[in-house]
Amino acid sequence: SLTDAAKGDLELPVDEETKAKKEEATKDLEEVCDWLKSTLTGKVTKVEVSTRLTDSPAALVQGAYGMSPTMQRYMKAQAVASGQEDMLNANMN
Repeated sequence: SLTDAAKGDLELPVDEETKAKKEEATKDLEEVCDWLKSTLTGKVTKVEVSTRLTDSPAALVQGAYGMSPTMQRYMKAQAVASGQEDMLNANMN
């Protein structure tokens, strides 16, 4: 089956070595994660260490049931066309 890689609930198969590295990184970066959570309160739902990334330090992903950026653009275009842009902006923030 196909899975959206931009969603936060993506499960990738991991071996024991990768699992151990993630646990170690989670312990090492606990203070950084706590700082990010407190700094970004209200803007992010969760901060966690991931093995999904290889070349970049961070990624923003949608929640499992979050609206994709494409759907957000579509909804905004529909709201502008029907004159309800202010109401849509209040609901998306």
